[in-house]
Amino acid sequence: MSSVNIAVPEIKNQIIDFRITPNPLTTLTTLSFQLSSPNNTSIEIRNIEGRLIKKLAPNNFNIGLNEIVWNATNNAGSKVDAGIYFITILSDNFSETKKVVVLRN
Repeated sequence: MSSVNIAVPEIKNQIIDFRITPNPLTTLTTLSFQLSSPNNTSIEIRNIEGRLIKKLAPNNFNIGLNEIVWNATNNAGSKVDAGIYFITILSDNFSETKKVVVLRN
C-alpha cells in the first residue's frame, strides 16, 4: 500500500466560528471567536445607519478561542437604544459581520 501526500494550503489570519450569545440581548452579550494564528483583531459595532458606536478590542489575540463581552454601551459609556446593530470582527486580512438585536425594558 502506498501513501498519498496531499498539500493543504496554510490558512493564515482566519477567524473561525464567530458567535454572539445571547442574541437578542438586554444588557450583555459575549462575542466568541477562534483564530487560526495570532494577529491584530478589532471589533466594531455599528448602528442600523452604519455609524460606528463602539470599538472593542484593538488587540493581538492568541490562537484558539477568544471571548470579549459587550455591555450594550457606546464609546461614551452610555447605553445604546433598542434596535439592530452590526458587529464586525476584523483581523489583518479577514472580516466578518453579524447582526445583533438589543432589547430594552
